[in-house]
Order: sequence, then structure tokens, then C-alpha cells
Amino acid sequence: MNYTELFRAHALYESNYGNKFYRLSIESCQRGGIEEKTVSIVAFLLYFNKVWYTNSEEGKKAFNDLERHVSSIYELINSTKSILEELENYSLTKVDLDDIFINSSIKTLYRRFSETFGATGASKALHLLLPKLIVMWDDTIRRNYGITRADDENYLIFLKKVREEILDFVREYANENSLDMDEAEKAIIEKASVYLTKLIDELNYLRYTRKELYSDASDVERLTKDDRIERIVKIVDEIVQGAYEASKIDWVVKGKILRHGHSISK
Repeated sequence: MNYTELFRAHALYESNYGNKFYRLSIESCQRGGIEEKTVSIVAFLLYFNKVWYTNSEEGKKAFNDLERHVSSIYELINSTKSILEELENYSLTKVDLDDIFINSSIKTLYRRFSETFGATGASKALHLLLPKLIVMWDDTIRRNYGITRADDENYLIFLKKVREEILDFVREYANENSLDMDEAEKAIIEKASVYLTKLIDELNYLRYTRKELYSDASDVERLTKDDRIERIVKIVDEIVQGAYEASKIDWVVKGKILRHGHSISK
């Protein structure tokens, strides 16, 4: 896979899903105090992590008592403020993930945030707080990186794997455009208007979670039999639903005609 796939995925993501809410959330988290960060994270996760709030017992409990949930988020951010401030200037492309302080800090943050948001929500909340360093993930993305347990150790393993992918993209872009690595990274970010950590997340979301993008044969081969059946069922369901909606419209039209005393001929 080359860097053009990263831009293609970004264009597709922007067209299908958009990034306005994401950018507003990032801006609020980066510029605001603990109150603004708390509100931004709550709003962002209620939408982008709604599966956790609706399907898991912990999520349902949090949603049913938002006052307590919001308070716990505020206290979480406040109690981890010193670590967050230490990491806020690090980017994933330049950080040494084997450094004992960096390693321990990321695992501590992920573990603490998982207790409040669950595994997927923790990555999303931390990305808003540390957008240059933290990459979001979900169950499907984890599996496609060969990770079966969503704990702090495995999140760090995931981060290392993603870092190598990003560096490969930047390196290729640099070579093709006669730039050094710093210049290439800056150029990519300026072109996309999001950090590299978000670009790789969009690629992962489209090719693994949504299965809307296959860059090459190897990605297609990753699909299991169940994945293929799931996609077929989804397509059939959409066709059936579309036919059902069309039939409802048709009957409404016929009903109106009959009520006005007109006959319906075929």
C-alpha cells in the first residue's frame, strides 16, 4: 500500500462521513480547559461510541446517569492532567514508544480511560486530548492487526504497528517529492487538514470496520467467510428495504387516486 491510498481513504471518508464535528471537538479540547474538554469528549463519544452506550452494561449505566458520568470524566481528566501535559507535544512519528516514561504514561492513560469509556472509547477520548500521538481503534480494527485483547499492553503494540505504517507512508511521500521526513509529514498534514493519526484511522475504519475500501488483493483476502456473508446480507437487506419503501409510496399514490374517484389501470 502506498501513500495515495491514505489520501484516497481521506477523500472517501470526508465525502461519506465528514469531519466537521471531529474538527470542532479537537479544537475545543486543545484550546479549552477541563470543563471544555469534558463537554467535548462527552458529546463526541455519545455519537462516535454510541454502540458502547447502547449495548454494554457499563455504557448503559453511564448513559442512564449522565450527571455522574460527566463528573467522573471531569475528575479523570483532572487527575491525569500532568501526564497529558507531558505528552501533548509528542507526535507518533517522532516519539520513542520504548522510552520507559512514554511507554508507562501511555499505558497508564489507556488503562485509566478504559475504566470510564471502555476499550474503544478510551482511544477516542485520548485521541481528542492527544491528537498527534494517539490513534483510535475498535474491535474490528484490533482483530485486523492481530490483537485479541484490548488491554494497555496490546494498545501499545497496536500503536507501534500503526506508527510503522505511518512512517512508511511519510517516507514514500518524501522520496517521491524530494522532501525530508519532516517536510513530507508537514505537507501531508496540510493537504489533509488532519493529523496523520486521524488519516490512518480513516483508512482503518473504511477498510476494516466499514469494509468500503480495499487497497489490494491482500485486503480482500483478509475478509473471512462470515465477513462476506455479512456484506451480502447487508446489500440484500438494503434492496428489500428499498423495495418496501417504494411499495409504500406506490400504495400512498394509489390511495390518493382512488379517494379522488379515479381508476387505476395497468
